[in-house]
Amino acid sequence: MISPWRIRSAAALCLVMLAITATGADAAEIEVPLDLDYLLLDAALQQQLYTGQNGRAEFWKSPDNCGYFYAQNPRFSRNGEAVELTTDSQLNAAIGIGGECLSAVEWSGIIEAATEPFIDGFALKFRITDINVYNPARRSDRSVDAPWKLSRPA
Repeated sequence: MISPWRIRSAAALCLVMLAITATGADAAEIEVPLDLDYLLLDAALQQQLYTGQNGRAEFWKSPDNCGYFYAQNPRFSRNGEAVELTTDSQLNAAIGIGGECLSAVEWSGIIEAATEPFIDGFALKFRITDINVYNPARRSDRSVDAPWKLSRPA
């Protein structure tokens, strides 16, 4: 039996393809409602990006293996009009000195990204519109919140 989300997704894709071919050179932006299966998105993201040890995504690792930025346990959900991606994260900004790792900053917490889904060619993509950083208790984490906000574009 074919699941309902597959039927809705296939129908939405057909509508998009029909709209693209029908408009030809007079291309215009169209909006098509799309039901997203968040468990399917979680699984796809884990399969493509969270492929490291214990299912983590390794975004950065220093050449001396002292510093790193990892994420684990990605979760998609809906928050109003946005699709939200939440992931547990660990950061260790450290340098190797004399065979030892000297840690300048160590942090564990939760990163929450509000995204706007869009279709590019035949791919579903997500544009990040806002990011929030929390400690493991899901409270605003002042140790990284201020530097994080300074690094965001205006």
